[in-house]
Amino acid sequence: KFGNLFFNFAYAEKKLATDVSFINNKLEISKPLLTIDGNLPIDLGFVGVEKRIVETDTIRFDIKSTNFQLGTFGNSLPFITNQKGDLNADVILSGTPDNLNLSGALTVYNTLFRARDNNLDYSFDAKISFKDNVIKVDTIKLSNKGGSKYSGNMYLTGGITLDGLALNDIDLNIEGDIALLGARSQAVSQQLYGDLLIASDGIWNLKYSNGRTLFKGGILLKETDITYSQVQNNYKKSANSIIYKFVVDSSKLDQETVEFEQILEAAKQREEGRSEFVDESTFDYEIDIKAENVARAVLILSPSVNQRLIVEVYGDLKFNSRDGEQRAQGAFTLLSGSKLEFFKSFDATGTLRFESDITDPYLDIVASYVSDYLSPENVSTNQQVAVKLFLKGPLSQLGKNLATDPDNIAVYIGSRNIQNNVSDPRYDAADALSFILIGKFKNDLTSKDKNQVASQTSALENTATSFLGPVLTTFVNSAVGDIINDIQLSQNGEYTKFNVSGKFQKLRYSFGGTTELFQNIYKANLKIEYLFSQNLSIRAERKDPIVSSYGFEEKINELGLKYKFDF
Repeated sequence: KFGNLFFNFAYAEKKLATDVSFINNKLEISKPLLTIDGNLPIDLGFVGVEKRIVETDTIRFDIKSTNFQLGTFGNSLPFITNQKGDLNADVILSGTPDNLNLSGALTVYNTLFRARDNNLDYSFDAKISFKDNVIKVDTIKLSNKGGSKYSGNMYLTGGITLDGLALNDIDLNIEGDIALLGARSQAVSQQLYGDLLIASDGIWNLKYSNGRTLFKGGILLKETDITYSQVQNNYKKSANSIIYKFVVDSSKLDQETVEFEQILEAAKQREEGRSEFVDESTFDYEIDIKAENVARAVLILSPSVNQRLIVEVYGDLKFNSRDGEQRAQGAFTLLSGSKLEFFKSFDATGTLRFESDITDPYLDIVASYVSDYLSPENVSTNQQVAVKLFLKGPLSQLGKNLATDPDNIAVYIGSRNIQNNVSDPRYDAADALSFILIGKFKNDLTSKDKNQVASQTSALENTATSFLGPVLTTFVNSAVGDIINDIQLSQNGEYTKFNVSGKFQKLRYSFGGTTELFQNIYKANLKIEYLFSQNLSIRAERKDPIVSSYGFEEKINELGLKYKFDF
């Protein structure tokens, strides 16, 4: 129990007098925690809204508070919950509606709350002063206090100028960093969750003048590891063609009530016809978004089959709106380590491009699954085979595009053809799916193989299916994090082929081969890559040659330096 709230309202001769006080539990009336006393000249008669305020009479409001607890409001405040803190205020508002004067100060301190939209905890402190027609924001500080493994502080300063009771202009500056998403965010949003820490690139500025609002600033994505799931609307109204009509028994209507409602409706129509009261205010923005560090995002393409696109990207995005017309321009480039999970793990390269809708990026991505193939006709011949998926189009249309365009999937035979993007026309989409599932093409399938492919294809259409590799990846990744973020297993003749990859900060690695390497470590493949920056990386790799001339045990060693020029 916080205390007792008392209201007194009196209205006479077009003047409304208010006396509001909040008293503590001990009912110490002489020491109220909050008081609002004032007089407002207002005509509550049957007049238009624009005529309610009496222009010639004086307005006066005194707002005083001493250690008023914000928890008193309970969960009635918008956007936040579980708030607590103290409010001190001594503000006087006086004058006429055309010439309003302010004086005093307001302080909010020791405030903690939880944001409803992201389920994160924040602290909030503010000091605001009032003089003449200016509201000066001396300082507002917003800080993370829980729910995310990252934390930051955001600061706001500036001023608001009034023209009577209306806003004249706003000029606010914001800078700092703040976590917007955390582990707890998934509880309130199944569409977007993860970890997100942003920072101001310079100073953000919010201005309002002459009915126009402009927000301008740069946003740095400092730490980004988010998951975005497309909303699947499986609910459909079945009664949308039903027309409801309400029949009124006119014999029971009160004639005075009917006439009064007719007057109200006529007044409403007159108000709607006055163009001078149409709100012509606009909100424009110019935002530049840049990834300061490598940003990681998981795009869930199909929850039913656990089809996910895991991207590590860098790039920038310009997002602006002018006169209600929105534009988004920019692209994020996929880095090494990006993958598509589609029964098996595919290496992904390409870009995420933003053209108009920031929530629906355009994908231009090639996802490649590479494995060894042993022909039933010649089991001694071991060839590399790749299946490549071409993900092109808006994210919202990706599933439709994959299903309707057979050219979005292709099969490549041999290392040289894989590198040179020369597909084999003998194999179609059915061969590609068959190879992904069991490592064979459709003409190689035995009766047992066909049953296995049929069962896996059925799972693709109806329910989620698990392979050992993805299951191990999920289990190990939950224990050690991204140090191991992908495990691939496949059968290669008499041996099991495996590959383990992961990362630690800016270092990425991949290690694999067949179970033979446990007897001979020289048969292992190894790749280590270090990102100095978004444009500079170095790679050391030991791998199988494109053309083998000295036998299966031959390996080649490469050292690569990559520098990208942006212009």
